[in-house]
Amino acid sequence: MHCAGHATVVAGGTQARLTDLEFGSLLGEGAFARVLHAQDRFSGKEYAVKIVEKRQVQAQGRKNSVLVEKAMLSSLDHPGIVSLHYALQDDWSLYFVLELVTGGELSRQIARLGVCPLHFATYYTAEIVAILSYLRVRRVAHRDLKPENLLLTGQGHLKLVDFDAAVFVPEEGGEGDAAAGCSAGQPSFAGTSLYLPPEVLQGTARPEEAFALDLWALGCMLFLMLTGETPFQAPSEYLAFQRILRGDYSFPGDFHPAARGLVAALLAPRPDARPGLGPDGLAEVECHAFFGGSRADFAELRHREPPPRVERPAVGTAGPPTREDSLESFNFASSAECTPEVGHRFLTRGSTALPVANSPSDTDPGGARSDAPAGASPSGCIARPDGPAAAALGPVKLACAQRDAGGDPAAMAPPQRTAPPEASWHTLASTPGPSWQQWLRELAERRTLLGGEGVALCGRVVRRRLPCLRPRVLILTDLPRLLVLDGSGVGLLHDIGLKGAASTPFASGSGEPSIAVRSSVDFVLSAAGKRFRCCDVDLGAEAWVTALKRAQARMLQHRPVS
Repeated sequence: MHCAGHATVVAGGTQARLTDLEFGSLLGEGAFARVLHAQDRFSGKEYAVKIVEKRQVQAQGRKNSVLVEKAMLSSLDHPGIVSLHYALQDDWSLYFVLELVTGGELSRQIARLGVCPLHFATYYTAEIVAILSYLRVRRVAHRDLKPENLLLTGQGHLKLVDFDAAVFVPEEGGEGDAAAGCSAGQPSFAGTSLYLPPEVLQGTARPEEAFALDLWALGCMLFLMLTGETPFQAPSEYLAFQRILRGDYSFPGDFHPAARGLVAALLAPRPDARPGLGPDGLAEVECHAFFGGSRADFAELRHREPPPRVERPAVGTAGPPTREDSLESFNFASSAECTPEVGHRFLTRGSTALPVANSPSDTDPGGARSDAPAGASPSGCIARPDGPAAAALGPVKLACAQRDAGGDPAAMAPPQRTAPPEASWHTLASTPGPSWQQWLRELAERRTLLGGEGVALCGRVVRRRLPCLRPRVLILTDLPRLLVLDGSGVGLLHDIGLKGAASTPFASGSGEPSIAVRSSVDFVLSAAGKRFRCCDVDLGAEAWVTALKRAQARMLQHRPVS
């Protein structure tokens, strides 16, 4: 049975609950949130749901930032800005139910083109200017403008997303929301390194000049479209910052003259010298020669057909294969090639479920019983409550069952994570999976588990190089051993024997495993000469550290004395 929770009233007077949504593939991932594809079970409408974990918000002091983002998205109404349909919450997370944009990121179109044609750069720069012009009227500065935050619709138009760093900008000399936001949860250091202006790096940015950050980023994006790289590209973030502070960039000889003039003006070192910051707003930019020289020319440009899209390369043509369990450089904040695009299916729909153990002994604080809804967290952490490992490794509660609730996501304090009994697992696509006993039986039949060996701690937590690919399953057994399984939870990929433990023919080495904690939910497991990037948003990184330490300590206690 599902916890009733609280409903949110949406347009038309209907009520929305988290259990109304079927969750599908991972669309994107950033430092503080994940975005999943979802479909309303009753209406069939599709959405992009941004999931923000309360624990991370509190740890980072970003409560005000999240609330301001919700307020902004609720108040903005423009065809170039993603729409917020409604917001929900449960005990652990906030859910922003957003408009689904299916054309992929602008960054991927630019990457596929390399150097963009002039008509492409002109058209999309004009669309960005139109969005910024509207935000200027509403006195909103986005502060993280970049191609990864601009999505294409099926018709080829842009939608600006991710208002996590945005602020309301006060009038000159005012003490409005922007100033308050920068001191009460919205970071004053906002943006992405290659698009940061010098005043942010120097710490001299003024709240009333926050629009200037977006103008600088606009200049960087136009330069990127016409050259294939950002103006301050460098081997490291530090070197990029040094180039930004020195104004160290140059134009190729064939750079379009009018575009050169606009980029140079937008990249002016002084914020007040950038066109568009004055009392006339973006009119100065709209009338630039790059767009034709007048507002009439700019308006005519805006009514043209969008440039033809460049389709995703066929599978198998993107170069040599790479090791998915390595820590090769990959920007997890931008899952561009995973983002569903026109004509492409959502990649992880209908996937095999990972089961969860029944636990009649575990009760939640209220003694209620509840099943995990289809919106359960994608990591799907599992704890086996019985057997010899349970006593040795300590109590690790199930954390995949979530309660749905609605209303204003102002209640930001998540309770201590526990699990109700008889919690059953659903995949993100709401496909019923095997029972716990069936799953254990299959692992035993495949000789993945040895005779009498049980699962002490488990979760779909091992991240892949591409965020759209299902995470792999990490298991700590009660032997103890560490196993890495494929995303289905069945195929054995790595068998990591702890020192002194029995091994199997699949064992991949005897190096002692270690865990390096990167955040409250992120950790890197190093074992047998390999490193696995992991993320457990349910139990957290410390649960794995504690369990592994206890398992290693138990091995030492039982090791024969020579």
